Amino acid sequence: MTFRMNKKLLIILFRIFLVIIVLELGLRLSGFLHLQWQEHQNKIPADDGIIKVLALGDSMTYGGEDSWPRQLEEILNERSDLTFKVISRSEGGETSTEVAEKIGEYLDTYQPHIVITMIGTADEGEKEAFHTSLFSSFFRSLRIIKLAKHAISSLKNPVGVILVAAQEENMTAIDRVYLQAAKQYEDTRYDAAVRLLQEGLKEYPESAKLLTGLGRAYFARGEYREAIAVLQKAIDADPTYREAYTGLYITYNAINEKEKAIQVNEKLLQFSPTPEFFVIQGRALRDIGRNDEAKKMFFKAIEIDPGYSEAYVSLGILESKERNLNLSQQYFEKAVRLKPSDVQTWLRLGQTYYALGRLKEARGAYEKILEINPSEPRVYFELGSINLDEGRFDEAIYDFERHLTGNPDHLDTYLYLAQAYGYKIDLNAAIATYKRGMHLHHPLIESKLAHTYIELGRSQEAEDVLSSITDQKHLWIVYTEMGKIYDENNKTKQAEVWYAKADELIGSHVDSLTRKNYQLIYQALHERNIPLIAMQYPTIPLAQLQAMFDDGQEVIFVGNEEFNEALKTTPREDLFTDHQFGSFGHCTRKGYRMIAEKVAPVILSLVS
Repeated sequence: MTFRMNKKLLIILFRIFLVIIVLELGLRLSGFLHLQWQEHQNKIPADDGIIKVLALGDSMTYGGEDSWPRQLEEILNERSDLTFKVISRSEGGETSTEVAEKIGEYLDTYQPHIVITMIGTADEGEKEAFHTSLFSSFFRSLRIIKLAKHAISSLKNPVGVILVAAQEENMTAIDRVYLQAAKQYEDTRYDAAVRLLQEGLKEYPESAKLLTGLGRAYFARGEYREAIAVLQKAIDADPTYREAYTGLYITYNAINEKEKAIQVNEKLLQFSPTPEFFVIQGRALRDIGRNDEAKKMFFKAIEIDPGYSEAYVSLGILESKERNLNLSQQYFEKAVRLKPSDVQTWLRLGQTYYALGRLKEARGAYEKILEINPSEPRVYFELGSINLDEGRFDEAIYDFERHLTGNPDHLDTYLYLAQAYGYKIDLNAAIATYKRGMHLHHPLIESKLAHTYIELGRSQEAEDVLSSITDQKHLWIVYTEMGKIYDENNKTKQAEVWYAKADELIGSHVDSLTRKNYQLIYQALHERNIPLIAMQYPTIPLAQLQAMFDDGQEVIFVGNEEFNEALKTTPREDLFTDHQFGSFGHCTRKGYRMIAEKVAPVILSLVS
């Protein structure tokens, strides 16, 4: 009987997997055809008189003839004697980080006269979970997962530009603080990194290492002046600490203070060109999206010392970030051959094998880690992920519990552990798991707990969970999630109540990661004297977008709050096709027309 049940379960899981693969192939083919069509639409005739407008965004910008970029082009050419070409570079699920990383490439390729951005909705998903797992990057990359809005985020750079702690057995107290902060940095929890480093500096106020780490964390939050102050203090504490000079050089470049950047670079050149020096430089360039320059630095390190494993590790990380997983695998394999005791690189290699679907090799890499260090807790999360994916739910639960013994604050593990219980149809155990993770005060934990309560018909307990949240920064996200949950259960009135609560808070929310990326985009455009039109999503207060920039920065803001008025007299389905983002969703042709009509006069005034 047990054998038959297991066989039946395997058949069901296989059929589900097959459906997902078929849907994924269809979505990817559709995406490929769309991108080819988009590139065809973006082709510009050889005419110097054409005014090129570059539209950057996510699925709200991505689309066919009904999209607002296409309608904007029609409006501009109808209302002006000039010739306009609106170039759309957008993709569903595109984050502000991805746009910031590619902005230089876009400017070089299209040489636009004006740039419009509508970005940011995908950024919260970017930080929700699984930052350190390459498997999760692969999983998130599935179009069907993006479409379903599952809470799995992309692989972030696992090594902060300066927050790279050496995994030495005998760490000093300073190293331990630095490593703890680095882990927070890796998860884009920059506020937590700042707090840890500030506490460490109370004990060691002259530590150049901690001061430099704090400077880089400030940089990540977009607080460039604060970053410069502490990096300079690090140099004063230790004039030989080259990482501080590198951080200062990058920061001055980011705010376009070229003369000061050159002065710092001259000091950097006084240091002997060791492999470590070039790797540090490369990581700094990688952190701000200048990947080609970063690769040159890593290869220079290899030229000096072909046996320097860190250069291969850095190349592997960069290639994985660019989704070149086969190249990434080769670099990691080279690194572990050079340094076979490097647990962190074995971990990255295992994650890369997993993303490539090579589960046997992935297990082998993780087992190698356990040979080196049997008490290494991180490997159990990866093994648990494999077991969960293969339907071995009991083994997955065991592995995730093992991981939590050494990492009780690891958000990802609580989410996957609860998922494993969900697959076992043990929702009470899933609830208990979410409750164990409530000390993290993360909106994803809270909304998942509420969702599970609703699945059990315990709606009041779900509302009690969400109503008790006091973290203003993420409260609007949780309210939106609650609205989606009710929407999924066809309870429209309750959904609208939570969407309205989200709208009340969203104007005051400023995301540090999104703000940093807007700053990087602005600097790239400012250096080339290209006007930036920052456009807000429908229904969302413009104040939230304005908070992404500093006073005095020359940005043209365009809001779309008129949708709120329109919804009072127009059926929602006339403007939106879904509730994807809470109070707004993907638009109908009419809705996108409203967006195009709002920005068109701004562009015409710029060229008149």
